[in-house]
Amino acid sequence: MLLPRLLLCCALACALPVSAQDERADGADARATAYDGYSLRLSQTLAAKGGARNLALAAWLRDLGGRRNAVAGMPDDDTPSQAMPEGAQVAAWRRDAARARDRDLMTDLLLVSVDGTVGRDAATRWAAAEPDNAAPLLFQGLSADGLLAAMRGRQRFDLHFIDESRWLAGVYAANPPNAAELAPLSDDDAPLSPDAITVNGSGGLWATVAIPNFRDLVRACSGTALRATPTRPADCAHAADVMADASDTAIGRLIGIGLRERSASDDAVRAAAQQARRRSDWQLSEWGRVAQSLPDDGAPQFLRLLRDPSVHTEIDLIGRALREANVPLDPPAGWQPPRPQQQQER
Repeated sequence: MLLPRLLLCCALACALPVSAQDERADGADARATAYDGYSLRLSQTLAAKGGARNLALAAWLRDLGGRRNAVAGMPDDDTPSQAMPEGAQVAAWRRDAARARDRDLMTDLLLVSVDGTVGRDAATRWAAAEPDNAAPLLFQGLSADGLLAAMRGRQRFDLHFIDESRWLAGVYAANPPNAAELAPLSDDDAPLSPDAITVNGSGGLWATVAIPNFRDLVRACSGTALRATPTRPADCAHAADVMADASDTAIGRLIGIGLRERSASDDAVRAAAQQARRRSDWQLSEWGRVAQSLPDDGAPQFLRLLRDPSVHTEIDLIGRALREANVPLDPPAGWQPPRPQQQQER
């Protein structure tokens, strides 16, 4: 089943839908093996074509398959874990992508969450290219105070969801799995459609490479930490405004709303933030319900809206999907978000 894209992105560790539930079911090994084979073949195809974007994406496809295999082989006990070394080929492709003449913002978006010099350089380049955008700052490894200070001059929080998703979807659509790879990836003897493969692949990979870690920012703007420095309350309020009001993704907006709740200076601001969260929760919940009612769990609609030039953000896309289903953007009186168990039972 295709989940709403944001929920899919947060739920999947890999590009195609091999979930924890799948892993416990018969045939999970075959699905994982098929996915690994597909990803490896796609990575080789992209690397052979060359170019900064292709090399950066090829590295992720190869890297993620290796990480999953390493995790699958970890002991199921309290044995201390160690960081998994990056493969030599993965590192080489990333270095080549960083040095390529056609390196562009899309390349930096694919490199920004890589550990080490390559990732830090990509974040620095992105931040310099978009001096009004707060998003690249979260990939720079700044301290909480350094991050909040850097965000003072930023007026939007743009992860470039639409642009990156369009490009990734194009790559998957142009390079589908072959028959041998597709069969184990399908459920109940029903082959996955090309649209489903494209949406799951591009959505899951976007989540892996593009979502920053918000933990330190949220901690700095919560509880007693909010009063750690004289400038902290105003800085947190500004960060909240930028993310709640000028994010291109639902997750950015939700983080901003949460910051606004935590840093609210009075009950009226806090109540407004809570109402905004309820509205956002309603839209995401209804988006999931609507998608499940559409052919192929909404994959064709998602790709159609993704290609629409009037859709600039994930938030635009969600709104369009709801309006096409005649769903109001505001929840009815008394509506409350379903609890996690209720969501699982849907």
